Amino acid sequence: MKIKGQKIKTKGQIEAEISNALTKFEIEYMGRGPKETKTYIIDDMVLIRLKGVLTDAEKQG
Repeated sequence: MKIKGQKIKTKGQIEAEISNALTKFEIEYMGRGPKETKTYIIDDMVLIRLKGVLTDAEKQG
């Protein structure tokens, strides 16, 4: 359904907005953000892949 005067966003645009919002959240609240964020909308799921979020110490676990 399109509301008068509004543009319909593509799936890719929505995925990009989710990725950007999550990256912004990570930086603002965690003090650092991922090196790469990719969002996938698949049927009724939203899958977000973050790369480069762990420090070297966290990787050693």
